[in-house]
Amino acid sequence: MKLKHVLCSFIFLASLNLFSSCSNENKEIVSSYYHENISSFIYVDNNELIELSNNKQDFILFIFSDCGCGGNTDSVISTFNQFIQEEKLIIYAISSTDYKKLPTRLSDNFPLYPGDALKEADTIPLLYFYNDGKLFKEQKYTNEFKSTEGIKEIIYKYTQINGLYYINNITPFTYDNDYDFFKFNEVDLSLLNNKIEESATIYYSWKKCSDCLSFKNIFEEFYEKSTRKIFLFEVDHFINSINKELLCDDEEKGFPYIYDFAS
Repeated sequence: MKLKHVLCSFIFLASLNLFSSCSNENKEIVSSYYHENISSFIYVDNNELIELSNNKQDFILFIFSDCGCGGNTDSVISTFNQFIQEEKLIIYAISSTDYKKLPTRLSDNFPLYPGDALKEADTIPLLYFYNDGKLFKEQKYTNEFKSTEGIKEIIYKYTQINGLYYINNITPFTYDNDYDFFKFNEVDLSLLNNKIEESATIYYSWKKCSDCLSFKNIFEEFYEKSTRKIFLFEVDHFINSINKELLCDDEEKGFPYIYDFAS
């Protein structure tokens, strides 16, 4: 069975309960995910942030100063990294330089942030919460950012923990020779291979597929209560137009054949 057929089976299941999932689309809470190997933020630039919003992703975003105008940045990043290492929760980060490259709005339906980014510099670091690609909560700097317990109280107020663990590999990334983060490495299959060796339960999803996102919402109660971890692997790299040769019908090649999706 080819990869597209596996994805279609998820789409079919999602469509069976489409109307029941629609009631959750506007709830102002972030569905967030874990990563076993994470110990710091996942860094995104302005274009990657736009993609997250366009794909209607749920995510948490941390904005930090890289221009010397955010005196609390270093200590807050250190405390957040401690929180991330303890909780294994995926939180994205963007520098104020990349943040200010963003358009004020992607569209009327998907604003990235309210108002003018240049006016927000004095409040950095900032914490933003996005649901369905839309910003719904802005948390300006507060003393709660100075402790992991304070951060936990803020984040879990607006976050629904799904119980899904990403297994796309992450690699170290240093921003401007100063701050250490991670980046997703979608090409690297090492973590996927390791989990298959462990006989793990793996959910393959495509971030540009709205039905895949709906399916995750419908499936939410199950993997929240599951007694074993459920791992999510993002297949976007292997099915986009640039890498479409990875889906070829040659039995010796291609992602679906290597991972037994072909029949």
